[in-house]
Amino acid sequence: MAKVSKNSTDPRALRTRHMLRDALFALLQTQPFDAITVRAISGRAGLNNATFYLHFQDKWAMLESVVEEIQRALDDAAPFFPANEAEAAHYVPTLDIRLFEHIQTYWEFYQLMLGRHGVPSVGVALRQQLERIVEVVIAEVMPGAWALPMPRPLVVRFLAAAYVGVIEWWLESEPPAPPRTIAEWVWSIQLTNVMDERFAVGSSAPNVE
Repeated sequence: MAKVSKNSTDPRALRTRHMLRDALFALLQTQPFDAITVRAISGRAGLNNATFYLHFQDKWAMLESVVEEIQRALDDAAPFFPANEAEAAHYVPTLDIRLFEHIQTYWEFYQLMLGRHGVPSVGVALRQQLERIVEVVIAEVMPGAWALPMPRPLVVRFLAAAYVGVIEWWLESEPPAPPRTIAEWVWSIQLTNVMDERFAVGSSAPNVE
């Protein structure tokens, strides 16, 4: 039996993959990824092992497919930018909103994958994709950041890791705020420069005793 291309848009293939993905997500509610077998995924989906292997080489290939889905979703969330500083004060990047909407769509999966017992490769893939996007956004919105006296990769890693940290915090919060609210908070932090205000040049040094 020929293997179905992972890029196939055939409705039956897409439906089968969604069934397998939903089965994996359901199993992740009660056990770590390492303990889940292909037989368990197939059985939960009401399919046989042969059908699973028609679409994926193994469970790791299936996980990779989900990660690629994350990357495509972020790529499709093309950023747009404010026309001037006045607009920037009320501007929330579409990219941020779509990112958090995507996380909300796969909420349970991300809670497990980015949690203490999750799969590190998922968090790494998310951070790396955000790093690529951050480079584009900085070039358009904050080109002066490249003039900072520090390596460019450090700036990119810092900002991308901050987003991952926000996502992890959001996944742990009860009750979680809506995606647009999170996007507005993140954007407000960037506009406010809270730390710059507190430790501004000329202010009294903080007590570190």
